[in-house]
Amino acid sequence: MKNNIKSVFSSVDDYGEIYINLDKLLKDRNITYNKLANSIGTDFDLVSRYAKNKIVRTDLSILSRICYVLDCDIKDLLIYKKPNK
Repeated sequence: MKNNIKSVFSSVDDYGEIYINLDKLLKDRNITYNKLANSIGTDFDLVSRYAKNKIVRTDLSILSRICYVLDCDIKDLLIYKKPNK
């Protein structure tokens, strides 16, 4: 029986990428990095890294707090870009 699950390849070009849409959400709501950081109980630097897509490992608790404070869904915050094939 053939497996329908795709293999994960070594290149981002092969499987796409996930973007954090935080910078746009903050601009749309006129919220600063400092204000969000204070609201979710973290520091400016961490919010800045999320907003600029410089996070290597995401923290689900941070994502939950961001969604709660911004009153958005996770699908508004994370965007999957399919690979160019």
